[in-house]
Amino acid sequence: MLSPDEWDAINSAASADSSAAVGLQRLSALSRAIATGEQCDTHGSTLVIDVTAAQLVDHCGTRTHALAVLDQALNAVPQRVRVLLWQSPHHPRLGPEFTDRTDGDWDPRNLTEVGAFLQLAPFIHPTGDTYIELIASPHVRRAGVWLDAIIGANPGYFLPTVEHIFDYQFGVEAVGRLDRVLTLSTCSTNEVIALGVSPDRTTMTGCRPSRTPQAPDATANSFRFDEHIVVVGSGLPHKNLALGIAGCLPLVAESEIFGVVAVANISAEQEFELREMLDHLGVRRDRLDVRCLITDADLEALIVRAKVVVVPSLHEGFSLPAMESIERGTPVVTSNIAAHLELLGDGDWVFDPDDVNSLDRALRYVIANRERVLGLQVERLSASVRIDRFINAIDSTIEWLCQELEHQSIPELRVIPPDMQTERRPLSVAKVCELEDFSEPEMRDTIRDIFGHEINRFGVEFPDGYEYRKYWEVAMAIRAFDKGGLLDGT
Repeated sequence: MLSPDEWDAINSAASADSSAAVGLQRLSALSRAIATGEQCDTHGSTLVIDVTAAQLVDHCGTRTHALAVLDQALNAVPQRVRVLLWQSPHHPRLGPEFTDRTDGDWDPRNLTEVGAFLQLAPFIHPTGDTYIELIASPHVRRAGVWLDAIIGANPGYFLPTVEHIFDYQFGVEAVGRLDRVLTLSTCSTNEVIALGVSPDRTTMTGCRPSRTPQAPDATANSFRFDEHIVVVGSGLPHKNLALGIAGCLPLVAESEIFGVVAVANISAEQEFELREMLDHLGVRRDRLDVRCLITDADLEALIVRAKVVVVPSLHEGFSLPAMESIERGTPVVTSNIAAHLELLGDGDWVFDPDDVNSLDRALRYVIANRERVLGLQVERLSASVRIDRFINAIDSTIEWLCQELEHQSIPELRVIPPDMQTERRPLSVAKVCELEDFSEPEMRDTIRDIFGHEINRFGVEFPDGYEYRKYWEVAMAIRAFDKGGLLDGT
């Protein structure tokens, strides 16, 4: 993503000062690995998934999306392909719901066995030479998730030092080395293209609708107010938490029944500043309830029982809080940023994130017209968030990553625990190739009809023992033509 002159400057600076910033040294090491072929020079047969982003403990969009992508990816990996997880030792390990569907953990010392690589989030990646060699190797197919450009769009906060800048640029270069970039939205896609990724290397996945809403356990949460408004965010500047709370306070000040619940991982100092803001605006401090590091059960209860959820962000690649709230029957008030407008369109629930009066007007409108607004938001959400697009995008990416791995992979099959097995649906004409397809009567008969000469060659049980993808591809094409009415002799 850097120009040749910029690379030359980086390499010169790194060689001139061995104690230079770590990020600068990593950039230079990446440059050397690409230019001199220090990377592995063999075609591996294993798919490795970097799951660091899925191991995060905070309830955040990065982790939620990483888990969704990982779950769908493991569903789509052909059974004969070996898949290993690259887990970070600095975060809690993933549970058996994921590990039992793989062939174990990847040992970074075995670089030559990697044929394909999937990364679940940018800038949350392993350190060390192995990662550099992995993203530099021309023999590894790479795909990765792109969330948004928040770091680069807020350099004053996220990139305060030279070291931070070089480390960020290394992350940008890692994204630039991806063969396929999986984006959350049109907004997210435009941002990564503006960064320098060519459009033909982007695939918009959208975001999988969140877990199925549950009836919240009444004991999971204590409610301080008769009615509450939830404001979601964090202590990061682009989450705009203070304005989101301030815009709710005029309504709170007028009524004894309303209070504000801020669902945000913030510091004690930031919480103190928020309560000082209430003092300044003449609102009692006890009208604000701050919830940090909230559990899923608490979050469920708060959203379901909220009058409205406010999402005041200045920048997002998607908006999981908005989607999760509407799915649970609670309308949202959202800032007029590109991601929110893409998700829900324009409406009276939209406000200017720099104007507390604009938020106050939108909040009052939604509360006064709650059912009408919710119905409209549900309709728009169902049109913009489609599970089929997410599934197809992840499935096609895994199919592409595994194309060259199937014939090289280990012969043993992964054993999927019975409680994780799903009932097979009728064989479609648009899907990823799976070993089980060869046992489907219709597919088996089609293969035997087209490749009848192979029965003489391989025996009467053909295609048993010869489940080659080319047989599958040709038979699937013929099935598609047949179902489309094209095999009529013309």
